[in-house]
Amino acid sequence: MWSLADVMGRPSAAVFLLYAALTLIAGGGLGVVGIQLVNEDMEVVTVENGTAEAVVLDCPYEMEEGDKLEDIDIKWYFEEAVAPFYQWIPSDPHPPQTIEKFREQVDTSYRVEVEGDGAAHIHRAIRLLNPTTELTGDYFCRISSFLNHKLGKRKLVVYTKPEVMVWTDKVEVEGEGGQKENGVEVKCEVEGMYPQPALSISHILSEGGERHELTKVDVTTTAGEGLYSAHAEGRVSDAALDGTTVFWCNVTVSDTDLNFSNNTKYQPSTEIIVGAVQSGADAVNFLMAPLLALTLLVLRCL
Repeated sequence: MWSLADVMGRPSAAVFLLYAALTLIAGGGLGVVGIQLVNEDMEVVTVENGTAEAVVLDCPYEMEEGDKLEDIDIKWYFEEAVAPFYQWIPSDPHPPQTIEKFREQVDTSYRVEVEGDGAAHIHRAIRLLNPTTELTGDYFCRISSFLNHKLGKRKLVVYTKPEVMVWTDKVEVEGEGGQKENGVEVKCEVEGMYPQPALSISHILSEGGERHELTKVDVTTTAGEGLYSAHAEGRVSDAALDGTTVFWCNVTVSDTDLNFSNNTKYQPSTEIIVGAVQSGADAVNFLMAPLLALTLLVLRCL
């Protein structure tokens, strides 16, 4: 079931040129269409570690005029491997074949039900059992016929939910004119994450307002025992904040919609002094009130 190219490794440039020439001869020229993938864009599948019984990566395709069932060959590759870990030939009565490394992970009995010419599609997809973080990566499906071949990419992300902590410390920051002024340092800590996370810090200036990301954020990431930890911190001047501010620590994963976050509220020091300066009659009343109270207390004691 394995081709010579699979055993020997990546084919040479000469082999590719020969293959292209044979394809043109068989198809009668550059007008050959052949097999087409239904979706050539990269598809991303996400699943939390240890929560799913299985996950399916599919590679839908359509046969064109001139394609024959006996010429169809389907292979799946993992990451940058030159040899496939899964192969199925629709015209062969034998079940799909897998290499030993994936033998316990791939359900070779899984079937895809397709109306019409279903014989060419039964085992085109792979069903990965009990997916764990070790199965995270890029998967490539290669659908071949005598006329042409197509390569599709699927990305599987098996993730762990991180612990996200965020807090603030009052600090001195450098103002626009170089002077020292009151400010806040926002710190974000992420632990137990897989795969490697991306961190950002954002804030909301007013209730119901939009989030604005801090432009200067220092991020450090470390790995250990198959999980990632990360730390981010950024500074903002109190003068740039409009009252009570909510700071968010945002954790994302590249190529996915995964987003984990936590937030904390911060009160700028500019709002702590309230009503310290008054004028006119309000100022007189503000000063006279305690003096009048003291006078009444002395009169009662006489």
